[in-house]
Amino acid sequence: MSDTSDLGRSIKDAFLFLEPIFNDTAKLLTIVEDAMNKAKLVPVWGASSVWDRSSAYYGDYGWIAHYLNRVYVPKPDPGQKPDFSEKVTLFVSVYFRPERVNQPVIVYGAMKIRTEEGFWPFWHDTMAQKSGPPFLNQDRSEEWAQYDEDEVPLLEEMWYQVRPLVEIKDNNAVEKLCGEVIKIFKECRTPLRTLSDTKGSPIEMRDEGSPEPGK
Repeated sequence: MSDTSDLGRSIKDAFLFLEPIFNDTAKLLTIVEDAMNKAKLVPVWGASSVWDRSSAYYGDYGWIAHYLNRVYVPKPDPGQKPDFSEKVTLFVSVYFRPERVNQPVIVYGAMKIRTEEGFWPFWHDTMAQKSGPPFLNQDRSEEWAQYDEDEVPLLEEMWYQVRPLVEIKDNNAVEKLCGEVIKIFKECRTPLRTLSDTKGSPIEMRDEGSPEPGK
């Protein structure tokens, strides 16, 4: 009996262990939401963040959230809904069990889509995956990285950073993250050519008289 009792306690302990992790992640994303509201950005799906959940008895793959996706676009005029055809979006995503990384991570950045259909086709196939996006093969990036858009016809450009989720553990860290990603989002919205410098951060190639990003 002791073996089965130990197993039973271990199962319960596993769920009890997850509860504060999910709670802390919800608080983190609430701070993100407040920062985006101040920047006049809104989430395209409201509070929804997961697309493979299941309440069916045979849908065990979807009983627990493996990721949380937050995608933001400019705030629409009063009475209007967020624009799903928006080509430039800001994203903040948490992956609890990424396939090629040994710990939960937060991935944040901005992307620009080529197609008039908007970002959803690319997002569904690439980012809304419990294994994590294809480029997620390390638990941190020390600088802005660029996804190779040559491999993805729908993608014009995408800048992102990765951090271990456990390192984003206080308000200051979350607010710093938000400030960085909002800046990149504004640069991606600037209709100018973007290249990469030696440190991997975006450099804008502006025509004479072009405004600074975000102005």
